[in-house]
Amino acid sequence: EQDPHDVGLQHIFDLGNKIEEYTIEKLKAAGYEVITPTQRSWKIDLLNGIVSGREDIRIKDPEDGQLYPAEIKGLSPFEWERLNSIDDFYNSKHYYVRGYPSQLLTYCYRFEKEKGFFVLTNKLTGAIKVIDVPFDWDRADAMMKKGERVYAALADPTGNTLPKACDDFSVCEKCAM
Repeated sequence: EQDPHDVGLQHIFDLGNKIEEYTIEKLKAAGYEVITPTQRSWKIDLLNGIVSGREDIRIKDPEDGQLYPAEIKGLSPFEWERLNSIDDFYNSKHYYVRGYPSQLLTYCYRFEKEKGFFVLTNKLTGAIKVIDVPFDWDRADAMMKKGERVYAALADPTGNTLPKACDDFSVCEKCAM
């Protein structure tokens, strides 16, 4: 029921797609083996609903030869400088950056991988960096349980299972609701 996004947001999506193409080229030039899965969209069945996703790429780890999910992010130079480990994501002052690991951990959960990678591209300089992200079962399990709570709340006609309201205004200020 939500209105389609506007042309400005479409420009952001288009730029993101170009950054993804650029990043893949740079990874390959740096010697990484990069696979773009033919079936990129998938789902995880939860109680009362599903979690779905679309992975960017998989990277072959030179140490063990396995393919791991990788999430490409084009970032401002300031954010790019700040993010060097998974803890930097979790401790970011920006809620959307704190949410990025959930996306990658969901891929690891879905494909039963013990790690994944963030591939970050500086939107100003074009520099890239690859960050190893170990799978965190506790965080992934908490995410899946949260998804189940959300679907249970949506399915409850009485509205008695609504989650607690968010205290962080920065999360809600652009909400369409």
